Order: sequence, then structure tokens, then C-alpha cells
Amino acid sequence: MKLKTKFFLGLSILPVMLVVIIIIGIIQHNQLFKINQTIYQNVDITAIAQQIRADVKDAGINLRNLVIFKDQASIQTEIQELKTELESIKQGVSK
Repeated sequence: MKLKTKFFLGLSILPVMLVVIIIIGIIQHNQLFKINQTIYQNVDITAIAQQIRADVKDAGINLRNLVIFKDQASIQTEIQELKTELESIKQGVSK
């Protein structure tokens, strides 16, 4: 085999390999983009879940205070705060 033929075969493979690598890169880029979108959606859901958890915890504290307090003014204040927390929980769940 002549040297010219060897160079031609060797250099003709390079563009084919380059095209294959570009196609693989495009496919990988699209997969990473889809995964990135899924992560952003899950971050929003996680933030809502954390807010609901905090609101439920606060509502539990208000219920505990209702049992502990003897003063009617304090009890009424806790009832109002409990209603506020329940509204916040409803809004979080409806999101």
C-alpha cells in the first residue's frame, strides 16, 4: 500500500469520527437539559413542601398553647393565630 493511500485512509476517518462525537455531544446536551428542567421543578415542589411542614409545625405549637394557657385573652390570640396558620396550610396545599 502506498503512503498516499495510508494518509488518505487515516485522514478520511477523522471527519467521520468528528461527526460521531458531535452527534453524541448533542444527544448528551439534550439529556442534561431535560434533567436540569426536572431538578428545577423538584426544587419548587420541595420549597412548597417545606413551607407546609413549617406551617403544620406552627399550628401544632398553637394547639399546644391552647391546652396550656388558662387566660381567655391568650386563648383567643392562639385561636386567631391557628386560623391564620390553617389558611396558610390550605394555600400551600392548593399550589
